[in-house]
Amino acid sequence: MKFNASILIIFFISIIISCNKKDEKLIPVSIQNEIMLSDSLKEFSFSEILKKNNSKNLILIDIWASWCADCIKGMDELKQIQAIYKDKNITFLMLSVDEDEKKWRNAINKFQLKGSHYLIKNGWKTSDFCNFLDVNWIPRYVLLNNKGEILYFRAITAGDKKLISAIETNLKN
Repeated sequence: MKFNASILIIFFISIIISCNKKDEKLIPVSIQNEIMLSDSLKEFSFSEILKKNNSKNLILIDIWASWCADCIKGMDELKQIQAIYKDKNITFLMLSVDEDEKKWRNAINKFQLKGSHYLIKNGWKTSDFCNFLDVNWIPRYVLLNNKGEILYFRAITAGDKKLISAIETNLKN
């Protein structure tokens, strides 16, 4: 009897944990309305950014900051991923959570970061976008299709095996 009760408790705990995992496939409209700044300091909503970048099949988002040691450390790996997929149907969208626009723009130049660059205007901790994606660590890599559907959102390295698998599975030439 004790054995069956333990199995039942484990079963219910696993159901509760699985229900708490993010299963949303689309970024809600309210989140898509969050304002971000381009590297030329023009304001765009995230939905406008998606529309500008929907000519490609996939959008790989890198959420990073100029002050983040792990982000800087991971830039070489990201550049390798960009080189592997440079002729493929993928857009690289670089979203910074920097609070200082000048430091952000300087870091783009210093590290020679390729991609479409935007600053999340509300910052990391108060951004609805970051809160929706449960960004509790940066860098964070999120893979979307060109319709804005989330394909993978938990990667903290550009070379994450599940992220690369999701890219390969969903990439159409």
